[in-house]
Amino acid sequence: MSDLEYEEKILKDVERQKGFRPNPLQLMSKKENVLPSFMKYGNSILNKGPINKKDSYLIALAVAVALKSEVCITSHTRTALKYGATKDEIYQTLLIAGLISNTSPLHGAYEYIEQIIEKR
Repeated sequence: MSDLEYEEKILKDVERQKGFRPNPLQLMSKKENVLPSFMKYGNSILNKGPINKKDSYLIALAVAVALKSEVCITSHTRTALKYGATKDEIYQTLLIAGLISNTSPLHGAYEYIEQIIEKR
């Protein structure tokens, strides 16, 4: 199997599993060996280690929510459900991600503004 055929196989597998081909993966497939390397890297992090697959994908979902990546939200929600996440766990993940991503900018802004005010 050629490199291009292998990369097309990866894209087809992702499409079968997720229901679509994410644009970042399609872009990576344009450069030889980037997509297989990325998939191996991602799978080794998300699917191996002390955190079970369901929780790994709930964490990935939380990050996707914080980064406002609709494609990743779709992908990680579907995968978390596949590994047994419940609707309540998905919603709790969204609430936690929203809590942190909405208050984190306030922390940095507050400190920055305090410095500006003190220097006045």
